[in-house]
Amino acid sequence: MITENEVEDILRKHLDLNKYFIVKVKVNPGNKIFVAVDNYTRITLDECAQINQMLIPHLDAIDDDYELEVSSPGLTQPFEVIEQYKKYKNNEVEVLLRSGEKITGILGETFENGFDLLVEKKVVLEGSKKKKKITENQFIEFSTVKHTRRKIKF
Repeated sequence: MITENEVEDILRKHLDLNKYFIVKVKVNPGNKIFVAVDNYTRITLDECAQINQMLIPHLDAIDDDYELEVSSPGLTQPFEVIEQYKKYKNNEVEVLLRSGEKITGILGETFENGFDLLVEKKVVLEGSKKKKKITENQFIEFSTVKHTRRKIKF
């Protein structure tokens, strides 16, 4: 049986990690291998096919009975790795905190322990009766996040 660590090791050795990053590797029963890779622009179907072809001889050397799927991460899937936060800087995201609170905002800088989120809030300013929109920067620690997703608008 092929392990997730073996697949990740192959990817780290043979994938251009300056261009691509590994999002997820999952090996399910029956040697069904799922690999999600991305880049900082927009990964194409052809690039996924090339990565698939690169993996095959290395996996064949470990075990010749497996099923392989190489894909980009889904647009609506939660972020899995810090590189996705960096990729989607200046894009609108939805963050679900472990407390259950949901926050929507524009993704800012990403750091080792968290990220900045520009959040629009309505507040009543002193001397006024009407609410006014203000933008506030919030730092959110990764440890408080249940998941983050890119917000898609059609």
